[in-house]
Amino acid sequence: MPCCGTVASTSPKPPDVAGAEREPLSASERAGLADLLAELAPHTGGMTLDAAQGLIVATLSGPHRLPAASWLRHAVGVHAPGDGATTGVETLLRRFGADTAAALELGTFAPLVPFQPVAGGEPLPLPYAWCAGYATGLSLFGEEVFEAIDQEAAAADALAAVLSFLMVAPEDMLDPKDPEAHRAVAAELGPAAVTLYGWWRSRRSAAGD
Repeated sequence: MPCCGTVASTSPKPPDVAGAEREPLSASERAGLADLLAELAPHTGGMTLDAAQGLIVATLSGPHRLPAASWLRHAVGVHAPGDGATTGVETLLRRFGADTAAALELGTFAPLVPFQPVAGGEPLPLPYAWCAGYATGLSLFGEEVFEAIDQEAAAADALAAVLSFLMVAPEDMLDPKDPEAHRAVAAELGPAAVTLYGWWRSRRSAAGD
């Protein structure tokens, strides 16, 4: 697991934090971030990495850009210590957010979704945490954001794919009644996220934001 703590420097010059946060995460750093969040979540009320990605995507896909501080507290957890203990995790999350924004902009975004092995069949995607994170992120804009999306068919259809997984009964989560339909909708989450991001970006551009 990569070290995520801060390192003391003998130089009086402050680090280039903004530049560091633009540095893409390596595969090992992303795996380390996933482990760190999983360890923190039970104690802080934070999120796993898949849920945090859904949260970040939604905050990038709204009527205006939300500051990172508004979503970091949800991802790390509202009960996280305020003494700088999570600074390393927050820095990794900011970099992960920048990676996510770049993928959305390029239209290459794919959600982080865990899979459950299925005997004699294809693994079953479990996008519930990702979708819950997306819904949490979207709610940070207020109820009017949902009303705006409902006015546009393509955007409404895209959001419906995301929200559909929040209405699955607990007993069906690991054993859906129609596994193929489940897989088909899960496969649309990436395109749905790109559609919603692009739709909001166009609206912001038209408004001069």
